[in-house]
Amino acid sequence: MPTVFEEQEAEQQLRDECGIPDDWASKAITIDMFFLSDHGRLAKQIAEKYGIKDYFEVSHMVRQACTRLCMPEGLRMFEFKPPTGHEMEGHSFLLTATRRDLEMGIPKYLGRLDTDQLYNAQSIVADLIKRKTDETKRVVWRVCDDFMCLGNFREDEYLKAVEFMAEKAKEKHTDEPRGRLWHKELQIELKPQRVPESEYESFFE
Repeated sequence: MPTVFEEQEAEQQLRDECGIPDDWASKAITIDMFFLSDHGRLAKQIAEKYGIKDYFEVSHMVRQACTRLCMPEGLRMFEFKPPTGHEMEGHSFLLTATRRDLEMGIPKYLGRLDTDQLYNAQSIVADLIKRKTDETKRVVWRVCDDFMCLGNFREDEYLKAVEFMAEKAKEKHTDEPRGRLWHKELQIELKPQRVPESEYESFFE
C-alpha cells in the first residue's frame, strides 16, 4: 500500500498538473478492487438506470476507465473541494493518482540528496536487492484477466484458485456483451508467481 508520504507527493503532483489551489481541501479515497473487477455488472446497472440501450458501449467505457485505474495495491483517488464562498462551493472533483504518481516520492526524495548521500544510498539499495534476490521464494497463485489481477491465493490453495477462476469465468460469460472484443473480455488465466518470502503476505492483505 502507498505510504502517507507517497500519498502527499501524489496529491501535490495532481495539484501542480491541474492547477488546483492550495486552499482547496482534499481527501484520499481508496477504491475497492471488487468494484473495478465487476465492471460488467456495473455497466448493466448504469444502462438500466439511465435507459441506455447500447449496453456494450457502456461496458466498454467502464472497462477503459477500470483499466487505467487498476492498482492491485489499492487505487488512490483524491477528492478536491473548493473553499467557502467559491463559485463552485458545494461541488467536489475526483482525480485519479496512478501508480506512477504514487511512486513519485522516491525519485523526488533522492533528488534532494547530495553526491555522497547518493553513493551511500546506492550501496544500501544494492545490498537490499541482494538480500531480496537471495531470499527463499514462495509461490502466489494469481487469477488474472487480460487487464488486471482478480485474486491472489497461497501456495497450498491451488484448487481454491481454480474454483475462483471458474466462478469469474462464468460471471464474465454471463455479464459480458457479445461483440468484436468478446473473446478478449472473456480471457482469464491462472499463473504462479515466485516472490520473496518477505513480500509474500502483502499479496493477501
